[in-house]
Amino acid sequence: MSSLHMKWLASLSKKQTAASFGTCWVRGRLQPGEASYLEDDASNRIPVQTRINAYWPDGSVKWLLYSAVLDKEKGYQVSIWVSPYGPIRLESASCLGRIHPGGE
Repeated sequence: MSSLHMKWLASLSKKQTAASFGTCWVRGRLQPGEASYLEDDASNRIPVQTRINAYWPDGSVKWLLYSAVLDKEKGYQVSIWVSPYGPIRLESASCLGRIHPGGE
Protein backbone atom coordinates (compact mmCIF):
# COMPACT_ATOMS: atom_id res chain seq x y z
CA MET A 1 0.00 0.00 0.00
CA SER A 2 1.20 3.52 -0.81
CA SER A 3 -0.04 6.62 0.98
CA LEU A 4 0.16 10.40 0.85
CA HIS A 5 -0.50 12.42 4.05
CA MET A 6 -2.39 15.73 3.77
CA LYS A 7 -3.06 18.68 6.08
CA TRP A 8 -5.14 21.85 5.62
CA LEU A 9 -3.18 24.89 4.42
CA ALA A 10 -5.57 27.54 5.76
CA SER A 11 -8.18 27.83 8.49
CA LEU A 12 -11.82 27.41 7.47
CA SER A 13 -14.95 28.91 9.01
CA LYS A 14 -17.12 25.77 8.58
CA LYS A 15 -16.57 22.48 10.41
CA GLN A 16 -16.99 20.51 7.18
CA THR A 17 -16.41 21.60 3.63
CA ALA A 18 -16.45 20.16 0.14
CA ALA A 19 -12.93 19.71 -1.16
CA SER A 20 -11.52 18.77 -4.54
CA PHE A 21 -7.87 17.99 -5.13
CA GLY A 22 -5.62 15.95 -7.35
CA THR A 23 -2.62 13.71 -6.91
CA CYS A 24 0.04 12.73 -9.39
CA TRP A 25 1.30 9.15 -9.44
CA VAL A 26 4.65 7.71 -10.48
CA ARG A 27 4.54 5.94 -13.84
CA GLY A 28 3.32 2.38 -13.39
CA ARG A 29 2.32 2.75 -9.69
CA LEU A 30 -1.49 3.07 -10.02
CA GLN A 31 -3.38 1.20 -12.72
CA PRO A 32 -6.94 1.97 -13.85
CA GLY A 33 -9.24 -0.25 -11.78
CA GLU A 34 -7.04 -0.28 -8.68
CA ALA A 35 -8.67 1.11 -5.55
CA SER A 36 -7.68 4.52 -4.21
CA TYR A 37 -9.27 5.68 -0.99
CA LEU A 38 -9.16 8.51 1.54
CA GLU A 39 -8.72 8.00 5.31
CA ASP A 40 -8.76 10.44 8.21
CA ASP A 41 -6.18 10.47 11.02
CA ALA A 42 -8.16 7.78 12.89
CA SER A 43 -8.01 5.44 9.85
CA ASN A 44 -11.72 5.90 9.06
CA ARG A 45 -12.41 5.61 5.34
CA ILE A 46 -14.07 8.71 3.88
CA PRO A 47 -16.53 8.49 0.96
CA VAL A 48 -14.80 9.99 -2.06
CA GLN A 49 -15.39 10.31 -5.79
CA THR A 50 -12.41 9.92 -8.08
CA ARG A 51 -11.77 10.54 -11.76
CA ILE A 52 -8.68 9.85 -13.81
CA ASN A 53 -7.49 13.08 -15.40
CA ALA A 54 -4.34 11.90 -17.23
CA TYR A 55 -2.53 8.68 -18.15
CA TRP A 56 1.14 7.80 -18.59
CA PRO A 57 2.13 6.34 -22.00
CA ASP A 58 2.11 2.85 -20.42
CA GLY A 59 -1.60 3.30 -19.52
CA SER A 60 -1.06 3.78 -15.78
CA VAL A 61 -2.69 6.71 -13.93
CA LYS A 62 -0.73 9.98 -14.00
CA TRP A 63 -3.27 12.36 -12.34
CA LEU A 64 -6.24 11.30 -10.20
CA LEU A 65 -8.85 13.84 -9.08
CA TYR A 66 -10.74 13.49 -5.78
CA SER A 67 -13.91 15.11 -4.40
CA ALA A 68 -15.15 14.64 -0.83
CA VAL A 69 -16.73 16.39 2.15
CA LEU A 70 -13.99 16.78 4.76
CA ASP A 71 -13.78 17.87 8.39
CA LYS A 72 -11.42 20.83 8.84
CA GLU A 73 -10.19 19.53 12.21
CA LYS A 74 -8.77 16.30 10.77
CA GLY A 75 -5.81 15.37 8.65
CA TYR A 76 -6.20 12.93 5.78
CA GLN A 77 -4.22 10.49 3.73
CA VAL A 78 -4.74 9.06 0.26
CA SER A 79 -3.91 5.38 -0.06
CA ILE A 80 -4.11 2.75 -2.73
CA TRP A 81 -4.81 -0.92 -2.30
CA VAL A 82 -3.57 -3.25 -4.98
CA SER A 83 -5.55 -6.45 -5.41
CA PRO A 84 -3.44 -9.61 -5.58
CA TYR A 85 -5.55 -10.38 -8.68
CA GLY A 86 -4.58 -7.17 -10.49
CA PRO A 87 -7.02 -4.44 -11.55
CA ILE A 88 -10.71 -5.28 -11.24
CA ARG A 89 -13.79 -4.06 -13.09
CA LEU A 90 -17.18 -3.98 -11.36
CA GLU A 91 -20.52 -4.33 -13.10
CA SER A 92 -23.97 -4.05 -11.61
CA ALA A 93 -27.39 -4.85 -13.03
CA SER A 94 -30.56 -5.04 -10.93
CA CYS A 95 -28.59 -5.25 -7.67
CA LEU A 96 -26.45 -8.14 -8.92
CA GLY A 97 -22.73 -7.63 -9.17
CA ARG A 98 -19.81 -9.37 -10.85
CA ILE A 99 -16.14 -8.92 -10.15
CA HIS A 100 -13.80 -9.44 -13.09
CA PRO A 101 -10.22 -10.17 -11.97
CA GLY A 102 -7.71 -8.41 -14.19
CA GLY A 103 -10.30 -5.83 -15.31
CA GLU A 104 -11.50 -8.03 -18.18
